[in-house]
Amino acid sequence: REARSHHGAFAVFQGRSRTLYACGMKQVWALQIGRWGQKVEELVQKNEWSAALEIFLALRKGTLPPLLDFPHPVAARQKAVDSRTTQVIQSYLVSRLLPDTPRAQARQMAGCAVSACIEMRLWSVLYKTVFECFKVAGHMNVYCSTLEPFIVNGRIPRSQMDSEVLSSILQSYALPLEEESLSAEQHFKDGKGGAEPLVVDCDHCPELFPIARRLQQLVLYVEVTQLDLNLAIRLFTQHRLWTALVHIYCALGDYASPVELLVGECTQLAKRCMLKANAAGDGDAAQAPEPSEERPFLQCLLVRKLFFFLHRTFELRAFPCDSKEVPGLAHPGPKAIVELLRCILRADGPIFTKLLRLSPLGLFTVFASLFTSPSANHALVSQASADGPCVLGADFHPLMPANVFKAVEAALEKARRQANEDGVPLPTNTDSEFLWFLARAAP
Repeated sequence: REARSHHGAFAVFQGRSRTLYACGMKQVWALQIGRWGQKVEELVQKNEWSAALEIFLALRKGTLPPLLDFPHPVAARQKAVDSRTTQVIQSYLVSRLLPDTPRAQARQMAGCAVSACIEMRLWSVLYKTVFECFKVAGHMNVYCSTLEPFIVNGRIPRSQMDSEVLSSILQSYALPLEEESLSAEQHFKDGKGGAEPLVVDCDHCPELFPIARRLQQLVLYVEVTQLDLNLAIRLFTQHRLWTALVHIYCALGDYASPVELLVGECTQLAKRCMLKANAAGDGDAAQAPEPSEERPFLQCLLVRKLFFFLHRTFELRAFPCDSKEVPGLAHPGPKAIVELLRCILRADGPIFTKLLRLSPLGLFTVFASLFTSPSANHALVSQASADGPCVLGADFHPLMPANVFKAVEAALEKARRQANEDGVPLPTNTDSEFLWFLARAAP
């Protein structure tokens, strides 16, 4: 309110001190330039730490003048501000964060410190100083839950993620996932959810597994190579987080392992599906079981997820969604198609027959994408042109679309012979779905 404009002043003299003399027409004004350090200290004494950190953030961005506290060149100013911010954050947490600090207050402190570190890109402070303070104080779960939204919102680059912190976040989910699984099972035992589904997991009962779904979403945004892979694979397998598990393998460039894993799991589910349908038919003659040809595909979400994964990979698209939705997802290349074809059509392997028994519709639709998708077709042609190693055997080399068709046809014939020998017929729609595949694969 006491500020005055001195546009008509004769001169302004600025000495080395913090006193600024403004010489006007009739009077001389002596102005005292404040210190940012003093302002920050005042805010700290008032316990207004967030406001103090906001000042440092504004100084770093250049929206506040550096005055005489910090250098004017951008790089030097940011370096000095970062150093001072680190000291303030460390002092803040060491003096205020204690084992008996209420959880609500700990969350507020974590939000303040974590947000400042991410805004100013102080990764070493975030993963060392802040992490250790919360770890020592016994508030690790608060730190992890505060950091998660920033990861999911893409505020932390994958290249700047820390392995110890990510492992701690994963470990913090172990007990909540166990409790959530027990609660979901009890939900159906108490008769609250109607008829119990084929399997109780986050795919078939998503509303009962918010924690599992949150973890699966988180994993899509982290740098997989920084995870404790043993812990991650064990946790995801135990709690049936199949989307996260497939994503882990894909990020590591392994497309065959998730197929073998899911095929085994889906085969067991298909057997349970059939037993449940037969039991329902025996129990009530009026309720005849549905046609069995596509029952696993219709009733088991995991079976559909398996074929969805194969379809996206053959079309060279990331799983489970496009990279524009989740930046940084691993994109399959032509080698992924080669790896899957080797896995499925291997002469001495059972994968083709198992997939066929799960769903002729799903299997032949997936194979048809190799011929109808321009990107997949181009990948096969490029592989054939490169004259790479023999993938499906000498009879189907090089790996060009026509030879892939022949390999599928040979695998189907082998499956028919094996079915006749075993006395277990193939699904009744096998021939009709193969004819659809033949129509779509025709040049």
